[in-house]
Amino acid sequence: MWFEKIFVIYILVFLFLLLGIFFVLFILKVRKNNNIWLNQQIEEFILSKDALMDEALFSKVIKNEQTFSSFLNVLKRYSIEVQKKKIVSLKPFFLDSFSKIRNRSIIYQVFFLRFLSQYPNLLEGKNNPLLTYVAECCISDSFYLVDQAFLTINCFGNSELVRKTLLLMNQHNINYHSKLITNSLLTFHGNDTVFCDNIAKDIKKYNANYQVALIDFLGIKKLDLSELILSLLVDQKEDKEVRLACIRYFSIVRYKYVRPVLYDFLKDDVNSWEYAAIAAKALINYPGKETTNHLLEALGSYSWYVRNNAAKSIIDMNDSDIVRQMLRQISDKYAHEALVYQKSLKERKK
Repeated sequence: MWFEKIFVIYILVFLFLLLGIFFVLFILKVRKNNNIWLNQQIEEFILSKDALMDEALFSKVIKNEQTFSSFLNVLKRYSIEVQKKKIVSLKPFFLDSFSKIRNRSIIYQVFFLRFLSQYPNLLEGKNNPLLTYVAECCISDSFYLVDQAFLTINCFGNSELVRKTLLLMNQHNINYHSKLITNSLLTFHGNDTVFCDNIAKDIKKYNANYQVALIDFLGIKKLDLSELILSLLVDQKEDKEVRLACIRYFSIVRYKYVRPVLYDFLKDDVNSWEYAAIAAKALINYPGKETTNHLLEALGSYSWYVRNNAAKSIIDMNDSDIVRQMLRQISDKYAHEALVYQKSLKERKK
């Protein structure tokens, strides 16, 4: 009797499982059909020269990340010109719907901000609420919103807007890593000269984190604010990370008046090996006999980092015959090892 009961239970469980599988398959098929229908509607909208997307279809497009992603996937099959034209035609819908969008999940909003970074023409126009929304996201409590929103602002390419946004983020003490700020700034599509002038006017208004980001950006882009950067470098009241960023800047942008300052940092490895190590690396940008002599002295530093960077700069700025002659003359064991190590690395790369 008990065997029959167990058998019946097993059959019922099996039937329920089978019913569940059929139900899941049915839902998946319905979703697939809906996606196919949606893609067909989007295709018709894109291919039609005059047709406008109706509000009901637009609501389905922005319903969630999946439907929005499907729309973009279909759109990106066509030329940039077609994409821009169709997106512009949808601008009134986006303006009407963004108040709902801003109340969606963080993931959805990040997705929407990424979309705006790809089509920044949606942000054009005076008193555009979409642009206000993006700027507000830059001071959000969510790191993900801040990161994507600031990237979107840079893609828009308005130097004055980037300036105001940076000052606003600094004012609100938005904890945003300097490397991420720099990476976003490198996507800036506007006028570098105007933006450079803005940085020069505002650099001392920022906290150390933002100053480091801006100085790194100037260096990578090779924008010349050498006199200003040198003034920050020699100011002992400045934050250490800011001064280190200044040295990195001069490793890319050559400025003759910084040479003696770098020599001084190189000698002072006891108080700060970090300054000396980065100065040793930066001096590759200032070749010459005097620089080589200072770097040879730095090979006697107690810090491995200073010795290693000094050796690399010596190897990179002198030919192999001169290096071999140096090796014969160096008696310090650690200095000799650093030079041999960097020499072998360079030879392996060849």
